[in-house]
Amino acid sequence: MTPPVALGDALLKILETIWRTLLIIFLGVVGVVVIVAVAAWAQSLRIGEPQLSELQLTIRPYDMKLCDAEFPLFIGIVNKSRRTVKRTYLALEARRPDRSTNLVSYSGQSLDNDAIIKPGEGWGNCWSVPELTGLDQTESARTLVWSVRATTAEWAE
Repeated sequence: MTPPVALGDALLKILETIWRTLLIIFLGVVGVVVIVAVAAWAQSLRIGEPQLSELQLTIRPYDMKLCDAEFPLFIGIVNKSRRTVKRTYLALEARRPDRSTNLVSYSGQSLDNDAIIKPGEGWGNCWSVPELTGLDQTESARTLVWSVRATTAEWAE
């Protein structure tokens, strides 16, 4: 037979259980709030990071007012971000009109451009025609549809 329990002891035990439960719930809510705050902070850092879409690229192939026959591909970059660009890696593409196959054979390499471009400023340079695959001798690189895109960019702090 168990000894009788005083009413005060029973109430104390109930209050202690309620207090522990509330403390666990409170700590859980605080933990969730901290996790959400850290995730929001990390996302805001990512949002503040410039995107490749903030680089405006143009290509003017065989514009002899800008370039010569040895380097006939003019590529221009305008930095529309708020941060300075330290380096860009560019991918050239050349296609026959109304075709989707890229004839540029880079073997996965891209053009490495180390020009430093401040926000709101631009830079341009003339490049040589890269090695092309699948172009027969009756075709000229002049007849191809050229495009350029940034694959990677490094930004100054």
